[in-house]
Order: sequence, then C-alpha cells, then structure tokens
Amino acid sequence: MNIWTIIQMKKQQKNLYALYIERESKKGSYMEENVEQISINVEKVNKIKSNFPDEDLLFDIAENFKVFGDSTRMKIIAALLEEELNVSEIAAITNSTPSAISHQLRVL
Repeated sequence: MNIWTIIQMKKQQKNLYALYIERESKKGSYMEENVEQISINVEKVNKIKSNFPDEDLLFDIAENFKVFGDSTRMKIIAALLEEELNVSEIAAITNSTPSAISHQLRVL
C-alpha cells in the first residue's frame, strides 16, 4: 500500500466520521453507536476529558511553543547548546545579521 492510498483511506474515514457525528448529533448523542470502522470508546473519551487541562493552560502552552516556530530561533538554540556565543558569532553561524539575531533573542 502506498502513501497516496493511505491518505485517501484517511480522508474517507474522516468523511465517514463527519457524517456519523452529524447524524448522531441530530439524535442527541453521537457517542453511543459505531459506524463501519469508526468506533468511540465512551469510557476512554470521558476519562481523558475529565483529566484534560483547562483552556487557559493549553493556550499558554501553545503560545510558548510558537517561539520554536522559526528556524532561525531553532538554529540559535542549537548553536547555544553547543557553546556560549556572542551575537556576532551566532549571526555568522546562522548566516544572519547581528541585528536579526538580537531580535530573535528578544523573542526567545
């Protein structure tokens, strides 16, 4: 089975799941039945939902991880894990300017 076949199967599964949710939500509860290959373990879902972090905490965590969304920042971190460096040295390593590195360091 190649990757494109797997992707198509996943898309079909998502479509089935969406139809299932729509149909079941009209009935009142979408966690009571299974549709074809899709099943929901209500006990497992409820257990995880009861232990789920609150929305504010998840938002704060997501905001912190945005810092790592820039490849230059990741290069800076990788370089600094090797050795203590000044801004000019980091700029040389990352093929950037000291000004750009200073900006990225402020973000970090």
